[in-house]
Amino acid sequence: MSVLARWACLLAALLALWPAVAAAADSKDAGTTATVASYAVERDAKARLVRITLVLSEPRTSLKQRFIGQGAFEVVIPNAEPAAKLPRTVNVSKEAVSELELTRPDKSTDLVVSLKLSQPVRCRAYGVDKKVVIEAAFPGEEPKPPVLPPVAAPGEQKITAEFVDTDIRVIIAALAAQSGSNLVVMPTLEGTYSLSLRGVTLNQALDALWEAWGLLTRELPGPIVLVGSTEQLGATAVDESFPVPPGWTAADAWAVLDRQFGLLHLTVPLADIPAAGPLTVHGPLREIAAARRRMRTLPAGGPAKLAAPVEVEEPLYVPLLPGERIKELASKQGVACDVLSTTADGTLVWLRGPEGKLAALRAVADKLKEQLTSRPAGPARPQWRGPQPQGQTGDGS
Repeated sequence: MSVLARWACLLAALLALWPAVAAAADSKDAGTTATVASYAVERDAKARLVRITLVLSEPRTSLKQRFIGQGAFEVVIPNAEPAAKLPRTVNVSKEAVSELELTRPDKSTDLVVSLKLSQPVRCRAYGVDKKVVIEAAFPGEEPKPPVLPPVAAPGEQKITAEFVDTDIRVIIAALAAQSGSNLVVMPTLEGTYSLSLRGVTLNQALDALWEAWGLLTRELPGPIVLVGSTEQLGATAVDESFPVPPGWTAADAWAVLDRQFGLLHLTVPLADIPAAGPLTVHGPLREIAAARRRMRTLPAGGPAKLAAPVEVEEPLYVPLLPGERIKELASKQGVACDVLSTTADGTLVWLRGPEGKLAALRAVADKLKEQLTSRPAGPARPQWRGPQPQGQTGDGS
């Protein structure tokens, strides 16, 4: 007989004997009732499992076990019962297993051991001498997610770019793509520019465009930022809210803006604004843009950290305005003004005062110039009511 034939005969014999072996085990378990005297719960960190050991008065080997969904594992011990004083329910709280419960259904001699699982795990049960062991393999520590750098808000991402004689629309599109912001260009804005940026925010890049070429930005709902020239957007009246820097109060921040930008005013009384801000300001966009940049440059820590205003002196020629009118405007801005010469076409004055106040005075003079030049032409030059320059008559002769 070949070796293969011998193995086949042996296997057939084992299969024939198996029912008898199983029946013998069942009959053995079906004899005397086994009492569960105690149980122990332990966490085996090395083996990565929770082990529950039940100590019985009689051995039990034929156990039935099954999962009930993913939240419970059930083991049936034939012809068994818990000891009278043994707790039927215990809070395990061993990671994989949250609760152990012993029950004996009505009209049944079997004992049901139920494990409530805190998460899906691998479970098994087996009998060893006078013990029934139930094991639940709990998962290891979850891998910690990689630590990623914080994601900057739109407009705060760093921008690095180089532009040489590049169309302004291409520059704005590149800034929008790198910063994650929505930028829209005025239809009539055109021109080529050279710009080198290294690790700056969108606000810093737009400040550079404003300082170098007078390009203004206006925030629209969306949020969307509209980009245009000073001629296109400068005179547009807008409202804008400025956050108050750390260490400042709304009153202190407004004092700085009020001194430097004479055409701006608050939309609500200062007494109604919380100390922490924000400041909502109304005025022409060219002034708003300058004030926006000024607020971003205020040092943290309050007015005590603010450098003293820079005193400057410079000449200013104002077309169409008499000297007395210019002196009146300068006095309101806190700027010293000396009239150097006055003609029918305009006045040349010498100004002295803080740099910001001189800038505000220039803005007021430009506004008046726009008003005068926009009037329709008439037979006579516009007349000023009030004091006339010495040696001049009301008709400029």
